[in-house]
Amino acid sequence: MEFNYKHKLQKMESNKNLLFKGKKNNYIRYFEISIIILIVLNVIAIILESDDRLSQKFGSLFRSFEIFSIAVFTIEYILRIWTSNFQFKTPKLKPSIKFIVSTFGIIDLISILPFFLPLLIPFDLRFVRILRLTRLLRILKIGRYSSSFKLIKDVFNDKKTELGITIFITLILIIFSASIMFYI
Repeated sequence: MEFNYKHKLQKMESNKNLLFKGKKNNYIRYFEISIIILIVLNVIAIILESDDRLSQKFGSLFRSFEIFSIAVFTIEYILRIWTSNFQFKTPKLKPSIKFIVSTFGIIDLISILPFFLPLLIPFDLRFVRILRLTRLLRILKIGRYSSSFKLIKDVFNDKKTELGITIFITLILIIFSASIMFYI
């Protein structure tokens, strides 16, 4: 009995890399590539759905694709929470919380939340339309699979003070320019 448990634990330890970075094999690459393709197809579908003619003609196809995508992203999110103890070496509940409040955990949650929120809480339909725009944030999920995004994240972390000042000055210039344009 103990041997079987240890064997299962070792197998789970070796399979953890399917969801988190680590040693790569062909299955992991296929998983990553399929998620990236699904994300890109979602962004394309959102763009195409914004055209009224295409939305009317292919609305049911867009809706079916949305449901399929949400199912895949939700399963991925739950699996990441479930296997978070392999990424964060702490007691059982804490890794789950660490993943949920991590950057990618929040991005994953925001990418699926617009689908489930209207089902749980009734909204004014105008708000739901605005909430659907957050589906475009799914493109940020690609960052998990790209070392270039990690480099950009590191640069943002290293230069956050300078970037904050730049954004602040840019906002002042935008407000100033908008005020001038309003008066002209």
